[in-house]
Amino acid sequence: MLLPYRNDLRKILIPYLNNLDEEFWFKKPDFYPNNLAWIISHISSSEDYWVNEIGLKKSCILNLNDACSPKDILYSYIQIRDYTDDILHILGDSLLNKLVEILKFSDGWMPPSVPTLN
Repeated sequence: MLLPYRNDLRKILIPYLNNLDEEFWFKKPDFYPNNLAWIISHISSSEDYWVNEIGLKKSCILNLNDACSPKDILYSYIQIRDYTDDILHILGDSLLNKLVEILKFSDGWMPPSVPTLN
């Protein structure tokens, strides 16, 4: 199985988020510029972008925005994880070794190896 431990954190985080009061989703901490709602939305949207737009050359499937409720954000978080899991279970070596085109970084950074889906 590809990346067998990648869902371990979510097994703990999802039940916690399910029971978290809405006020804590949007409370800004003193030590970080974004709230929990933004962080979970960002994780979900980033996974959606990398899996769909970069990896599969498809449109993103999530529609997260600033007006989303915690329930919407959590649903998207679970939805993209399930979607990614389904894809990872069917990808063969030929697809995993497919080259991925990435944008040039403004600071000149280059990946240490040729970027592939893997």
